[in-house]
Amino acid sequence: MDSVTAVELRGRLNRALGGSYVAAATVVFDHPTVGQLGRHLAEELGAVAPVAAPAVVAGPAPRERIAVVGMGCRFPGGPDVESFWSQLAAGGDAVRRGRPNDLSSGDGNSDDREGWGAYLTEVDRFDAEFFRITAEEARFVDPQQRLLLETAWHALEDANIAPDSLRGSRTAVYAGVGNGSQDYARLIAASGAPVAGITAMVGTTTSNAVGRIGYVLGLMGPAVTVDTACSSSLVAVHQAAAALRQGEADLALAGGANAVPMSAATRMLSEAGMLSRDGRCRTFDARADGYVRGEGCGIVVLKRLSDAKRDGDRILAVLLGSAVNQDGVSAGITVPNGAAQERVIREALERAGVAASSVDYLEANGTATELGDPIEVRAAASVYGEGRDTERPLLLGSVKTNVGHLEAAAGVAGLIKVLLALRAREIPQHLHFETPNPKIAWKDLPVRVTAERVAWPRAGDHPPRAAVSAFGLSGTNAHLILEADAAGPGGGAAAPREIPLRLPPGIPSPAIEASLLQPRARRLYPLSARSARAVRQLASRHLDFLESEGAAGPPTDPADCAWTAASGRAHLPVRAAVAFTSHPDLLDSLRRLSQSAALVRPLPESKLAFVFAGEETAPAGFCRGLYETEPVARAVLERCEAVFRDECGESLLSIMFDAASSEREAPDRAQPVLYAFSAALSALWAGVGVEPDVVTGCGAGELAAAYAAGVFGLEKGLRFAVRRAVLLARSASPRELEEALPAESAGRPARPLVRGTDGAVLGSKDLLDAAAWGRQALLPANFPTAAASLAALGVNTFVEIGPGADLVPRIPGILGDRLPRRAAVLASQGPDAAIGGAADDGGFVDAVGRLYETGRDIAFEGLFAGEWRRKVALPGYAFERCRHWVEPPKPRRRVVRHPLLGQRRVSGRGEVTFEAELSGTDPAWLRDLEVSGRLLAPPALFAAQVIAAGLSLRADGGVVIEDLKIERPLVLPRAAPGERHAPARALQVVVGGGGADAGVHELHVFSSGLADDDWVLHATARMRLPAEIPEGAGRQGAGGPDGQVPADASAFYRGLGEAGMQIGWSLSSLTELRAREGAASAEVSLRAAMDARGLPAHPVLLDGCFQVAAVAAAGTEGSTPLVLTGWDRLRLAEPMPRRIVCHAVLVARPASPGGASREFSQVDLVFFDMSGAELGGVSGARLLPATDFVRDRTPSGG
Repeated sequence: MDSVTAVELRGRLNRALGGSYVAAATVVFDHPTVGQLGRHLAEELGAVAPVAAPAVVAGPAPRERIAVVGMGCRFPGGPDVESFWSQLAAGGDAVRRGRPNDLSSGDGNSDDREGWGAYLTEVDRFDAEFFRITAEEARFVDPQQRLLLETAWHALEDANIAPDSLRGSRTAVYAGVGNGSQDYARLIAASGAPVAGITAMVGTTTSNAVGRIGYVLGLMGPAVTVDTACSSSLVAVHQAAAALRQGEADLALAGGANAVPMSAATRMLSEAGMLSRDGRCRTFDARADGYVRGEGCGIVVLKRLSDAKRDGDRILAVLLGSAVNQDGVSAGITVPNGAAQERVIREALERAGVAASSVDYLEANGTATELGDPIEVRAAASVYGEGRDTERPLLLGSVKTNVGHLEAAAGVAGLIKVLLALRAREIPQHLHFETPNPKIAWKDLPVRVTAERVAWPRAGDHPPRAAVSAFGLSGTNAHLILEADAAGPGGGAAAPREIPLRLPPGIPSPAIEASLLQPRARRLYPLSARSARAVRQLASRHLDFLESEGAAGPPTDPADCAWTAASGRAHLPVRAAVAFTSHPDLLDSLRRLSQSAALVRPLPESKLAFVFAGEETAPAGFCRGLYETEPVARAVLERCEAVFRDECGESLLSIMFDAASSEREAPDRAQPVLYAFSAALSALWAGVGVEPDVVTGCGAGELAAAYAAGVFGLEKGLRFAVRRAVLLARSASPRELEEALPAESAGRPARPLVRGTDGAVLGSKDLLDAAAWGRQALLPANFPTAAASLAALGVNTFVEIGPGADLVPRIPGILGDRLPRRAAVLASQGPDAAIGGAADDGGFVDAVGRLYETGRDIAFEGLFAGEWRRKVALPGYAFERCRHWVEPPKPRRRVVRHPLLGQRRVSGRGEVTFEAELSGTDPAWLRDLEVSGRLLAPPALFAAQVIAAGLSLRADGGVVIEDLKIERPLVLPRAAPGERHAPARALQVVVGGGGADAGVHELHVFSSGLADDDWVLHATARMRLPAEIPEGAGRQGAGGPDGQVPADASAFYRGLGEAGMQIGWSLSSLTELRAREGAASAEVSLRAAMDARGLPAHPVLLDGCFQVAAVAAAGTEGSTPLVLTGWDRLRLAEPMPRRIVCHAVLVARPASPGGASREFSQVDLVFFDMSGAELGGVSGARLLPATDFVRDRTPSGG
């Protein structure tokens, strides 16, 4: 049953029941079978007791709530999350005429009648190199796969999860994918591009849309592609949440992508009457006539709520519950089922465990269709209206009014809109809502459309709550219930989390009062990318973000920003470590980086050596900074303090920190001080994940090097350092040293140890005992030999461990050509000696930054150890996109096709010719008019063609056609017995170039058989330009011309049939017929299957109007069939919608009764839309008896 029939049935019900019952506009669709409708009527009229709705059984589902911890998107007009919100908040509409990029449909037909769309600006561009996809392969990868890859990366970054940290994890991917995969496969085939192996198949198979994400990121949880049409992405979120609750995954990515690489599907949707005529999605509005197709991608990152709180994640919202179901039996496979929508909402609420009245806002499916919107609103109101205060209606909106219908990504677009609205605590404007849809009982329903941007309603007893709906063309419905995190700060930042200490083995975690530690003065802000250009772009993005944030209010703690950049992003090969001490300093450093000409190139492979310096003296207070700011260094130094007190009976820290102390320079004190400081520095390096591959030490640094090599532990090493220093201060002999040193000082290196006296490389088989230490103690240091040994071992990164830069600045001069061409030489404290650059002041943080830039992995937790830090929002990666697209075949000359007139050509003399083919079976309505046994094309066909042809010469939407003369009818041959299709004829419309009078255009309509050039003239008309469209009479009066009474249209059609004119179902277009002598009016409408798009006046609508004229001229009995043979003047100010009202008044009768063939009835007509606004009319329409017209004017053999 189509919508026209449904409306007619509703009208009959209302009339038959005489006001005791008023049927809703959606009654037929709510109760799609005779039995269901009968039970509904019986219940409403009180004949039987109300039948209880079946109980909702949601099934067992764990109550574990799910946290949304991140999101990423790429939508029309909103290429990232923040710009998408800016667009929503500003009431932006991303729908445009035509594609923003130069993409051919590649389908051999450029006639895309529906040029409106919400398209992405760079759907053909992709950062293939970033994902290690070759440029050749990238051409054959479905753009939806590319969108999902980039958006998944951004979503994880938004969740402050480093994407490369998930390798091997139980992370799931669920994504809805649109028909763009098949379209792109067709585009590849049409291009004729040679494809190696199965590249194109892998690139365009929908299962690989999620599989590729798992492959690139190394994920090992479920990976499922979802296709339920428009509900795909919301079903994906539902399934991902279920996987988390069931323990199948610990993290999930969920969402969807949609791309429109070809226009074929757009035309099919247009022909089905599903797309908006003027590119505006007017959900819930009386003018709603469909949606606009769009492209985009959205991904959300999900975690179990308990896990998210444990990990200190930003919680954007909490998914309380969700449900998915199917429409089952409805009025048609694509017709929504209000009962099923109601049921899925109830199931989601039951799983969420909240009252329907507690939900503040519904992000609706909202496809802006004539009956879909009323069905959805009624279903939502029936559930969410329960127990709701009339002063607090359910707020409604739909993101489709902003970005069109994103199909497989539509649901997640609505979800992300809700997440952003919850964060901002305001609901964006629902666009294009001016006149509420009259088929929705707004006064009776507790709902209100957010026609203006509004603050989120306050509800004192619960956090803000919202619901999201998505209903698929397949009949699969999904519904989500969300609420803001009551414990969180509104989605802007995560809860603070203490960063644990990473201590050396054997060092207990200290109980350090926070007040005893000073804030770290210097911070590191790491940025990385695949290229230097991307790093500079990233620096510019971060700079813009931090500057704009600071302009909007108090800036986020830059230390939190640094922590987020360090722990929540992947660390890619090309790097920059921005050191700073304050927010302004960070901005200045980012600005310099964004303009930097060159960056440090990462080392191909790094082998790192710790070089322990042997300074016998150190400046006063040189270790105080580390002790006061670094809890790891403090723990090591306090452990050394306890051992030193035990050995010497005095404070090691006092010696280190006291500026007046002369003991620090004493030989028996300098070595323990240096050993303790070097051990603390080694622990700091270990705390940031840096362990040496090899170590060496010179002089007093030998013992610290042995400790770092694993020869002995921290405490034994310090006792050894104390006793050795005392003996050396007395100039003890090697034998005295051997006898005095404790036996426990003996050990074997766990990693290579290069001896600082002769460069010997000691390994796990070499024992360093008291005798060895005794001999070595009196040998002079030989750092050049040790450095040469390090170079021979392949070391290309040298880090000095000591209070300054004593040894590493000498390495380039010592090694010369033996130093690898690309090497890093730096000091843990004091000035660095940079290869190819000038010395630079810096401390430990700067040294970590230099090492990071060489490509070394850094555990940045070590730079924040002991602090409470929160992760905050920061910009995502700056992808470097290039065009990767299959090129279609070289286009031929553009062929323009009109839906009624056919192919358009322009001659050199300026004549415009249209040519189409038609037959008695195509279009289908041409089989529905017979006169005297002959199959006849309705004369209104010629009328519709001259209107359309005339309108092709005007820039605006109005037209005036004068002096139409229909010279001959078009008799159509029937299909031969056993054949499905009838022989076709060519129908040609010629628009003259104007001749002597340039303002006048003659129009001629011809036809011919396809096998001959015997053209027959059927009609002529004239159009004068410029033609002013006269103002109409305004709005129609109630019921048409005075004195009319209801008439039976069915009886009229039966009378025509008895008189020799058979009118079939397609052309039986009249309802609500009323008449009196000399006047008539009726509603005229198209059947649902008829395509009226692109037509200013459909032939069937015009034919119906001339049927009304026939009633005015000859009465309602139909005993005198009349047909149109011409008119004096037609004016049409607006295109005719699918349903209109026509008024007709007889102005001249035939001169003789019965009407001879050359004598006409003349009728004036006026057309109105269903709101009563005048569309146009006809003056002097000439009607002739149909049998005479066919007999007298049919060519011989016609």
